[in-house]
Amino acid sequence: MTGRRTIAGGRRPWVVLLLIPGLVVSAACGGGSSPTAPAGGSGLTILFTGPAGVFGDQEAVIAQHVQDTWDAASRQLSLAGITVRVGPGPEYLIPGWGIGGRGLSATEIELAVDPSLPGATVAARLPSLAAHEFHHAARFRGPGYGSTLLQAMVSEGLADHYASELFGEPLPPWVDALSEEEFVLWLDRAWPKFDSTTYNHAAWFFGTGMVPNWTGYTIGFRLVGDYLAAHPGDTAASLVNLEADAFRPD
Repeated sequence: MTGRRTIAGGRRPWVVLLLIPGLVVSAACGGGSSPTAPAGGSGLTILFTGPAGVFGDQEAVIAQHVQDTWDAASRQLSLAGITVRVGPGPEYLIPGWGIGGRGLSATEIELAVDPSLPGATVAARLPSLAAHEFHHAARFRGPGYGSTLLQAMVSEGLADHYASELFGEPLPPWVDALSEEEFVLWLDRAWPKFDSTTYNHAAWFFGTGMVPNWTGYTIGFRLVGDYLAAHPGDTAASLVNLEADAFRPD
């Protein structure tokens, strides 16, 4: 998932290093962010933001989930030089999911984790969400996220299929948020807006206004799924740089 960047500026935070082999992880507080250089040549920096100690013992566990996902994803995608900021949200936690994320650029990702989530829930949900955002970062290095409705739907659909390729089921609720009747109706309504650069992103993806919640994610997941079904040799990883027009329905 993706959205607008909101990072506070201000005075330089204090930083605590967590020692994980091959990785530098820092925890930052005080209204700013100060990434450290990656260790071991991994190309990954993880920066914790928010109140000191907000994640408690979970902090190192969360960092390891992100590291393990990056290790797997970087074997398939171009992901060198990534900074991942992890905070407690709450402004972009996915409702009912307790975890959220947004890809800001080819080198920056933000992840949000509800500190009250049980460790087992974090372990079940965070890796696939991180994989989703890593796919966005890789796509930013090619055609980009996109500025039209179709491009955004395809970028989200590819990212969700990639997470599924890495981690399998269960799939997240936003990829199947519509009944078949609703899907047909909203695909028909999306069609004339596919090439619009002034479409309402919040409405199509987050359900503001008349559009049902997560419609853009569901349509994008189906469009990419249809393409993959017709091209069995391809994967969401291999298609990371394919232009959105290739997924346009007939």
